[in-house]
Amino acid sequence: MLGIQNFRQHSSKTFLLAYPVMLSQLGQVLVGVADSMMVGRLGAEPLAAASLANSIFFVVLMFGIGISMAITPLVAMADGRGRNKRIARLFRHGFVINLGAGIVLLLFILLSSPLLLHLNQPEAVVEMAIPYLAIITFSLLPFMVFQTFKQFTEGLSQTKQAMYITLVCNALNVFLNWLLIYGNWAPQSWD
Repeated sequence: MLGIQNFRQHSSKTFLLAYPVMLSQLGQVLVGVADSMMVGRLGAEPLAAASLANSIFFVVLMFGIGISMAITPLVAMADGRGRNKRIARLFRHGFVINLGAGIVLLLFILLSSPLLLHLNQPEAVVEMAIPYLAIITFSLLPFMVFQTFKQFTEGLSQTKQAMYITLVCNALNVFLNWLLIYGNWAPQSWD
């Protein structure tokens, strides 16, 4: 009977830590889904351009996320051992590494984006994809800074903050898409 109570207690704690992390990860994927759904209303070529740019960006983004994920277990181990100075050092080093990785990834995309012309895609699609890719690429730096804080707080078992931020940012993304994609930011008539 003691084993079942232990299992329930640990399962409950694990679920309370894990569901915000899962929703945060889902929220990161939903940004691309929302973008594709909203751009899709403009036609096949804009959707193809956005999909091409997003697919390349997503591969690079996953690399950045992978680098940042090292922070969480290291912080969790240091926290479990009560080593606060190590936790502070891990945050500083993680911040520098993630920022550096963000800069390298940003430069990699910007310098390699002309290679899209050699992917045997329609020229009109590539012409729209390259500037869109450049625009979304500049989100890498703030994203890597966010990842530093997200992975750090998750290592301290504080998982809900990143979930809330991700959900709010998804709503903001949809609103900004509505403004910018459909031109709803400008008055309809200048009369």
